[in-house]
Amino acid sequence: MIRRIFSVILVFALMMAMLMGCSQSGSDGDGSAEGKKPRSNAAMIMVGISMTKEDESTKAGETLKTALEEAGHTVELAYADSAAAQTMQISAMVEDGASVLVVDPLNSKEVKKTLQSITVDVSDVMVISYGSPIGASTVDGYVGPDYYTMGQQQAQHVIEQFGLKAPQSDPADQPAQGDASASAPAKGDASAPAEAVINEDAVTVELIAGNGADKAVEGAMSVLKPYIDAGLVAVPSGNLTGDACFTDDPAARAKELCSQLYTERELGALLCLGKDQAAAASDALLASYRGSAFPVITGYGDSPEALQHLTRHLVSMFSVSDTSKLPQLAIEAVATATDRTNMEDVLLDCTAVTLKNYKEVLLETGLYTQADNGSFVKNG
Repeated sequence: MIRRIFSVILVFALMMAMLMGCSQSGSDGDGSAEGKKPRSNAAMIMVGISMTKEDESTKAGETLKTALEEAGHTVELAYADSAAAQTMQISAMVEDGASVLVVDPLNSKEVKKTLQSITVDVSDVMVISYGSPIGASTVDGYVGPDYYTMGQQQAQHVIEQFGLKAPQSDPADQPAQGDASASAPAKGDASAPAEAVINEDAVTVELIAGNGADKAVEGAMSVLKPYIDAGLVAVPSGNLTGDACFTDDPAARAKELCSQLYTERELGALLCLGKDQAAAASDALLASYRGSAFPVITGYGDSPEALQHLTRHLVSMFSVSDTSKLPQLAIEAVATATDRTNMEDVLLDCTAVTLKNYKEVLLETGLYTQADNGSFVKNG
């Protein structure tokens, strides 16, 4: 896909600008760069690329490998179909002497553990998280969608759908019974009973997330928390952090929440903060949820399934990223990144897509074509 190729080329430009400039030291990037050592100004380096086996990721890996090898660098490319495989790939690339790692995380939680636990000295290895934030302290930079803003968009959509007015008083003055975090089960176990008394008029909301969970949930909570504190919104599961909301099986997670917490209680909304989770979650609820009204479901990712579910009123909105904007964003971010101490993440803007604007955002731009039978075909 053209947009994906743009992002790949930009990752290449990002690395070249940083590796062929002056000596490099440290960066905020995706985490903390404390303890990073300066890198030498080597013209030719070894680059380790660990991608997933998804079609777009596979094409991106081959494009990046070709470009880097043509520039004279050594490239070790591998594709992972499991978190365990990606863990082994990353470790092997570091041991083989990679100066740069480009990682498209299959499971960001597992990759984070890997990067933080590798026993080899990785302080001289630059790590770029590609497509989804990893959140490890050893990650120097991130190139991909703005997950924080995406989380905010989904939460704001829910607030608007239920017509909730912003609390007027200081949230600290609100009654404790409205604080959904008071009922947070240990380790995010949705099967644990909610102990706190929940305002019966509160809109019940649940969050699930995949890669980039920390940033996405943080963004969503920045919008939801005042309403939770005021007793207008409740999260009966108590899952309010990235770790608690993370799942690699959105359908199973939706069914679990439904069976454990919503057999006698209405579920108002489900925020699906991981890429392409909304369609699977909505299908699961369609089969198992027995409430009086179908929940408001939000998501991220412009898959054909998400668009089809939107037009069928099974998904209320989803956020998409326009990767055609990536080159200019990255150029601006890298302009002052002469070393790792001032490297900035390259964040793609997110656009909220609903029934009101999907034709303008997805069809009129040529991203999608709608067939005569009503189905959608993604172009490029």
